[in-house]
Amino acid sequence: MLQRCAGCKESWVKSNTLNSWYVSYHNFVKYHKCSKLEKWADENKTEHSKHPVTVWHNYIHPDWFYPCLEEMLTKKEGERIERSLRWDSYETTDFGKRKIIGFK
Repeated sequence: MLQRCAGCKESWVKSNTLNSWYVSYHNFVKYHKCSKLEKWADENKTEHSKHPVTVWHNYIHPDWFYPCLEEMLTKKEGERIERSLRWDSYETTDFGKRKIIGFK
């Protein structure tokens, strides 16, 4: 994902696109706001282990992608994003199990 371009006049991250919300989402996880992941990291911490986000660098592990995304969508920073995504299910019982099938 391209985010910086010295001397460029065009922004490569367009508002209300997959790229723009992913940056916000990645920061949500990166700055330890996903409580499910934080709980798991605390429970599995050892003297020599690193926090998963540190190991992942610029991506979110597939096991945590949807659970953390679903959590973010319940927060203020996720309100706008929820309306932009199309899901394979809109059942609230599928929380953390539904998948994105499209976006506006």
